[in-house]
Amino acid sequence: MIGKMKSNISLKDTLDYNIKEHSEIISINNVFGENWKEIEMQMLARQKLYEGRAQNLTAHIFLSPSIEDGKKLTLLDWKEIAHSFLEKAKITTHQSIAFLHQDKEHFHLHIVVNRIDENGNLYRHKNELALSQRLGDEIAKERNMIRESVVRKERQLARRMGVSISGTQGSIEKMRKDARDAAKTSFNSENVFTTQKYFESLETKGYKVKVYFGKTPDRISGYALAKKGEHLVKASTLGSEFTIQRLTEGFQDSNDKSFKIGPVKNQIENILNESFTESIKGQKNFDPLKYFDIIRSKGCNVKEHFKDDTRTLRGYGIEKDGVFFNSSEIGSEFTLTSLKKRATELIGQHSQVQSESAFIKQSKYFPGSNGKSDKHIEENASKELIRVIDLVKIETDLKELTSGHRYKSYNEFIHAIEERGYHVHLRYDQGKLSGYAVHKGTEHYLDKEIGNGKFSLDQLIGEGLFKETEAKTNQQAEKLIRDIPIKTEDQGSHLETNPPHNVTNPSSEAHIHFLERESKKKKELEKEQARKRIAPEILLHAKEIIRENKSFDAAKFLNRLEKNGFDVTEYRFPDTRILRGYAVQKYGHTFQASEIGKGFTLSSLQKLEKDLVVSQIENEPGIRYRM
Repeated sequence: MIGKMKSNISLKDTLDYNIKEHSEIISINNVFGENWKEIEMQMLARQKLYEGRAQNLTAHIFLSPSIEDGKKLTLLDWKEIAHSFLEKAKITTHQSIAFLHQDKEHFHLHIVVNRIDENGNLYRHKNELALSQRLGDEIAKERNMIRESVVRKERQLARRMGVSISGTQGSIEKMRKDARDAAKTSFNSENVFTTQKYFESLETKGYKVKVYFGKTPDRISGYALAKKGEHLVKASTLGSEFTIQRLTEGFQDSNDKSFKIGPVKNQIENILNESFTESIKGQKNFDPLKYFDIIRSKGCNVKEHFKDDTRTLRGYGIEKDGVFFNSSEIGSEFTLTSLKKRATELIGQHSQVQSESAFIKQSKYFPGSNGKSDKHIEENASKELIRVIDLVKIETDLKELTSGHRYKSYNEFIHAIEERGYHVHLRYDQGKLSGYAVHKGTEHYLDKEIGNGKFSLDQLIGEGLFKETEAKTNQQAEKLIRDIPIKTEDQGSHLETNPPHNVTNPSSEAHIHFLERESKKKKELEKEQARKRIAPEILLHAKEIIRENKSFDAAKFLNRLEKNGFDVTEYRFPDTRILRGYAVQKYGHTFQASEIGKGFTLSSLQKLEKDLVVSQIENEPGIRYRM
């Protein structure tokens, strides 16, 4: 019998996991109540007695005998096993509830134990897992059950073979024998002379064949068989004569000496390229469903993959001629993320790139008499093409930002541009503001070359884009620049309050650093203001949940936040799916719970419950205690 023990933070989540369909309570010790809510509150009240620093106050014990032993045990036997374990672990005086789970073919026992005793002391053991394994093995030995080591080996064998752990050795051998007989019959058939024909023959006998591909992408490395409703049996467990290497040797007199998947993969790659091109023709964006329909029309099957929690599309796979590939196996450029990115670039830029590229090649880089090498010409053409594409994109963005808008100041306009993913700095001429430059990647573009000057600073001022006058803004900019402390070489640590008058460099580092600092300060101030508004709201909702439920319910708390305008993100442990934290978004900013403050993490909010609930619990009518 296998035994495991671990400690959990949430009593409620541990109980909720065990209270489910095909679950039966076989014993309850040292806790009483008319319903689950009362029982849970009693166990929580016991945990409130603990004043130490430990947070995992709930023990979760798992006892799983072999399949044969589990089916022979009566309810009385299960109850005796639970009591025997608690007695050997010396926790019979603690509150505990034992559940028998019968939702799987191997019956197993779960015991939820309150680690806090009636005196507020914490149950401790230096190695709970080793203890539970040893005690489970002792109980199996006393009751003449199959020992832990035997059960573990049996299940390891089942996992290696890819079969269900229902398995006594006899049932495993029967599955393997049936599959071996089918493989032998198919191999010796006169009509089977290639690996592909061999697989088809197995399918006619009711077996599904799953093919595995190794490091060499154009050859099969192995396969497995399964009948409908059964788990897979790997070919290597049938015998060495049925491995893919031996089958290849057996078909050596055939023209098709092995089942090569390279040609199929190349066909699929061509189909995906053609389908993608067809799917974006005349479209404003990439539509995965239209893309899938075109692939199907070309003779392939498409399997869509969805996220488990949101059921949103996350990927896809393609099957052709009995061979299946996930999109990433064909090439990283065929994943949905890559296709969407490619579509955005091609749809938005195709016509402009085509016309500008033709102009560049004809007028500038291919005159035929400049003596440059073809490689150098191509590099220059590529760089110029990038600038053309960037200018088209920047012009489109500026057109959107200036159409029907007015800005309070230059800085507000610059901030709007930077939100589109660019970096902007102001240009000065002899201390006066003269324009701006937009940086994209390694290239920068002056305002006068964007849209043939339509978006130059002088033009925008003339069109009344800014509410402040140019003179007022210049005065403010000059004053801010004068206030920037600048070290001089002769003054050492002394600071100069006025900038040098001969600075005419339009990309002055002082100007850029000033704008970056101001933008950063503004964002930090806005985030801090949002945090101060969010903190009291969250605290209020947490207290309301505690007062309504007489305990802190994390699920109801997060649901309450969502109903009051918060976007909530939950973080759970991947193995147990138990909630471990959360983040919220409101007023345009996102915060982890710990960023709002130490008192806003789930563990801290659970401690807040102590101050609000204990006095109410002790005087609550109808709740019976046994302390």
